[in-house]
Amino acid sequence: RGRKTIHAFVVYAGRGFVYSYPIMDSELADSVPWEEETISWRQVEYLDRIVSLCEERGVALQFISIPVYENYLRQEPRYQEIYEFFQKKADEAGITYVDFNLDENCTVKTEKQYYQDASHLNGKGAGEFSRYLCKKYMENRKEKLEKKQ
Repeated sequence: RGRKTIHAFVVYAGRGFVYSYPIMDSELADSVPWEEETISWRQVEYLDRIVSLCEERGVALQFISIPVYENYLRQEPRYQEIYEFFQKKADEAGITYVDFNLDENCTVKTEKQYYQDASHLNGKGAGEFSRYLCKKYMENRKEKLEKKQ
C-alpha cells in the first residue's frame, strides 16, 4: 500500500495508478499499427466480461478514451477506424462512449507539459484530466437532475 518507487521517474501511487514525472521531449509518437485483425481478442473478451459484470450488478458503465497529445492524432491516419471500433463495441453493449480527443473543451491535449510521451499522460496530466473529467461528470449530472424536475 502507498507509494512505491518503480523507477527514478515513476512511482506506484496505489489503487492501480502509476504516477510518472517526465515531460515528453519529442512530439513524434511511436507508431502503433492499427489493424482490427491484430487486436488482442483476449483483451476484448475481458472487456466484454466487465460489461457483463456491470450489467449483472446494476453498475452504470461508460467507455472513455483519454486524450492523447494533439499532434499524435495528426500523425495517426487510422484514428477514425480506431474510434469506430470502440464506438461499435459501446453500441453493441448499449453503453455510452466518450472520446475526449474529440472534446474541443478538453485543453489537456494541447499542453505538452501534461504528457510523458505523445500518447500517455504524465502524473500532472492525469491530475489535470481527472479534474476535467469530474467537472464534466458533475455538469452532466446537474443537467440530468434539472431535466427530471
